[in-house]
Parts: sequence; C-alpha cells; structure tokens
Amino acid sequence: MGDRDELAALRAQVETLLHRVAELERRSAKPVGASELAAEPTAPVTAALADEPTTLDATDSTGSSRRQLLRSVGVAAAGAVGGAVVLGVATAGPAAAADGATMKVGESQSGTGATSVTDLNNSTFRATGGPTSALFGIQDKVGVPAITGYGQGVNGDGVRGFASDSGSGVSGESAKGDGLSGKTTRTGKAGVSAETSAVGAFGVLAQSSNGAALRLVPGPSMPPFTGTWSQGSLVVNNGDLWFCTTSGVGEASKWARLSSTFTALAASKRIYDSRPGTLPAVGIKTRFDDHTTRVIDAKTGGAILPGSSSVLLNVVATETNAGGYFSFWRNGLAWPGTSSINWNRPDTTIANSVVVALDTNGLFQTRMEGAGGAHLVIDVVGFYL
Repeated sequence: MGDRDELAALRAQVETLLHRVAELERRSAKPVGASELAAEPTAPVTAALADEPTTLDATDSTGSSRRQLLRSVGVAAAGAVGGAVVLGVATAGPAAAADGATMKVGESQSGTGATSVTDLNNSTFRATGGPTSALFGIQDKVGVPAITGYGQGVNGDGVRGFASDSGSGVSGESAKGDGLSGKTTRTGKAGVSAETSAVGAFGVLAQSSNGAALRLVPGPSMPPFTGTWSQGSLVVNNGDLWFCTTSGVGEASKWARLSSTFTALAASKRIYDSRPGTLPAVGIKTRFDDHTTRVIDAKTGGAILPGSSSVLLNVVATETNAGGYFSFWRNGLAWPGTSSINWNRPDTTIANSVVVALDTNGLFQTRMEGAGGAHLVIDVVGFYL
C-alpha cells in the first residue's frame, strides 16, 4: 500500500471517530459543542483539519477536548510526507504537563508553584504501585516533609496506615533523623498514640542493637507542683525515673521514684573502721573525739554501683565514752544536727541501721558528739540507684 493509500485510510478513521464523538456528545447530559460538531461536513473534514492549529489548548472551552485531540491527530495525518508520518511525533510521550494543565494518567505532572494544590473533592485516589511503594514522596528542601497528612474533621487522622497482612500499618525509617516523629499542642493528647486489642500484642515495641530501645527526655521537676497528670505517666527528672500512681493536678497527683530501687548485697561489705590495724586500710585510723567530722567513701571495695543515690549502712559504735552519738548525712551539706546511733554508758558496743544520701562521687559524712569519743565501724548492706 502506497503513502496516499495509507493517508486516505487514516483520514477515513479520523472521520469515523469524529462522527462517533458527535453522536456520544448528543446523547450525553451535557452536550458541550455537540451541535457544532454535528454541523461540520463529513466529506471535506480532512481539509478542515489541515487548517486547525496543531497545539492542543487545555484551556479552550469552546469545543470538546476529545474533538480537539482528534483534530490534532488529523493535522498530523495530513502532514504525512513520503512515508515519514508526522503522527508519530504528535503522539510521543509521556511528557510533563505545564502548571495548570489537566492531570492525565500515564503522564508526568510537575508543579512549580509555591502553593499549588490539587483537590480531589471527596473523590478517592488509589495508588497500587510506585518506585518503592504505592505512595511515594520525594523532597529535597531542608525541613520540608516529603509527604504531609492533614485531618480537619473531628477525630480525622492526618495519616492512617493499614496493613491487612504481616506488614506494619505505619513504618518509619531514617538514615540520619528520626524514623517516626509525632507532636501535639493539645492538652491531654499524645504526640504518638498506639493501641491494640489483640491478646498478647504490644501497644509499642522498641528494640535496638546498639542504643537505647526507649529514651525519655528529661521533663519537669518531680513530684510536680503544677499540671494535670494521669495514672501511668512516666517522667525523667534529674536522672531519676518517676511513675504516676494516682491521677491529679499538681501536688494532688501521687508518684513513685522507680529509679530508687534497692539492691541488697549478697553479703555486707565493710567500708570503714576507725580502729588502728583493722581493714580496710582507708581513712583516718584514730578514735573520734567530740565534734569530729569525717568524709566516708561508700565506693570502697566496690560496695556500691557508680551513680547510687543513697546507701543502707550497718553502723557500730564501740569502745564508747559515757554518753554520745554519731550522725550521718550527704557530703557537701552542713551538719543537720541529728543523731543516728546513741549510747549512754562507757565501754559499750552498739549497732544501728542507717540510710544516708550520697553525693555524685558516692561520699557521705559522719560526726561524733560526746566528750571522751568512740570508735566507729561501717558496713554497706545495700544501695539505691
């Protein structure tokens, strides 16, 4: 078949399609441009097509977009020369549509406007595949998310993920930043909320091979003086972990300090003995005199773990004077004027248990009051972290 025969056949196909478009538009509820198209002659249609512009104007509202498309095809057919049909150039793609043009499936749409928005108007958009997932976002601007979800309705989620198989409803991963980040400015609401109704399931599962599986950022002073608190809340303050046992506002809420758990030693460990020639060979090895104060290291012999907040002691006063007492308190503070172990007769040995706070280096102080003095022996029974 020669070039003229091919061109004639192509023109006949265009004419047939034009008649079909006109018929469909006459039947439709909105016959835009149908009367125009029906009035066009069928025999000389190819000649008319040759006079049409080759550019398809997406903003032209005088005729059917389908008719415009067919006219463009006809123009390309009319320009066929020597077997090199220009139609192939007219239908090449996909090409990126300009800003404001109609989005077409299979073509690339780029938006360079700073606030360009495409509204679906309550329609459903469903993507079944992409470069790596059904919905794929790329963003190279600093501080701008690749995908943003915004829910305006009451209880409307900004982003909701659902997995019907073994995958995650929402999964977050990052090479440098946070894998998943959540924030709220509403009182009583959670930045990230997790819920499960399945038996044996977890609301939140966190794991890490190199760092902390879960990290709490330091919060307000504890116990709190202000704010509304709910039972089950966890707060870190000044290195301590606090748990809310009773809901309430400010001081009406009740808290337990979980980080102050007690660890008992398998066997008590002696950390100080003032008597000469005794172990451990640390500290001053002389009898306490009246008003004598000494600093004791609770870490002696590895009796406590680094970071311990306080220590449980068994203290013994021996070779005593007629009457007096020893006092124990946190290092770095002035003597509170209290007593922890007392006696009222000479040459006696008496013991007592004492809990004393430690400074950051594991140190505490002891002071003896009473003319004539006494010796002091200190054993660690356990410690609080």
